[in-house]
Amino acid sequence: MKKIFPEFYNLEPEEIKNLWKDCLFVFDANVLLNLYRYSFETRKNLIGILKNFSDRIWIPHQFALEYQRNRMGVIEEQKIKYDKSVDTIVSELENIEALLKNYFENLPFDTKNIKEELVKSKETYPNCNSEDPMRSEIDLLFADKVGTPFKKEELSSIYRDGSERYNKDIPPGYCDAKKKDEDDPTKTKKFGDLVGWLQIIAKAKESKKSIIFITSERKEDWWRKVKGKTVGPRHELVSEFQEGSEQLFYMYDMERFLSYAKEFHHVDEKTIVEVKKVEEVYNDPLISERDAANYTEVIKFHVDQDDNVVDFLRGVESSDSADTEKELAPQPEQSESLDNKN
Repeated sequence: MKKIFPEFYNLEPEEIKNLWKDCLFVFDANVLLNLYRYSFETRKNLIGILKNFSDRIWIPHQFALEYQRNRMGVIEEQKIKYDKSVDTIVSELENIEALLKNYFENLPFDTKNIKEELVKSKETYPNCNSEDPMRSEIDLLFADKVGTPFKKEELSSIYRDGSERYNKDIPPGYCDAKKKDEDDPTKTKKFGDLVGWLQIIAKAKESKKSIIFITSERKEDWWRKVKGKTVGPRHELVSEFQEGSEQLFYMYDMERFLSYAKEFHHVDEKTIVEVKKVEEVYNDPLISERDAANYTEVIKFHVDQDDNVVDFLRGVESSDSADTEKELAPQPEQSESLDNKN
């Protein structure tokens, strides 16, 4: 049966091993945009890993275009989060300072210096008008590795076929079609995933290379899910890819990609942890911003590391996930004891 229905079978470990040796690694726009959401060390580590595969990485024109269109918005989003984080931590430092003055004549650490450095860091944190060293790195990585765009006639045909595909829930891209239509007078942005997908198939056919696609998407129009568990790419995608290119297709989120890349290159475990948290935030619209009280335990732990506070903050604000809330929030007993002292 496997020969008749190969799209329903996961690749064997030996097949995956051989695939990694010779495939093209293709990246979604969200993977590049998430680079702006990581801490400095994680970004540095990830760029280093991608450089190790530099002769075999590629991005479809559509996904490169989406990166360029959304880059400034993500930078500004991170700037807003960073400023809010600084304001919250400065406020908490002042609260802790007032509390400790009840017990110490001289404080055991210099809060003034920490607060000044944090406030100063807001002025130097990158914004959408700043020089963008991350884009410079990405430009170098993907020099001559961006696909060519489809012609207007090809796009018109894809849009027509896409409407029929989406009406039948044929992947990819149908999940957020209505949402993307709301602020798009052309009613064509919703076909971005489909255009990128067809460009990937065309690249595999032209290069005669199998593809590993890395994306931060977790929606069901990319992934096959069984009772809420993701088990692999949609079988319709695998089938369409093989029919259109006669090559193999496999898919990872960034966390799984890094976990497997460890077999070929050094990958810091902290990098994998942070990538996982950022991807959870990217895919969960219900995650709220932390309450100010959540920072109390963080500050108590890091407040004596004056030189590292700013670097620490850059890492914390980029991984704003539900798991992080649980890890950083004070325990009920601790919160109560602080309230009583006040």
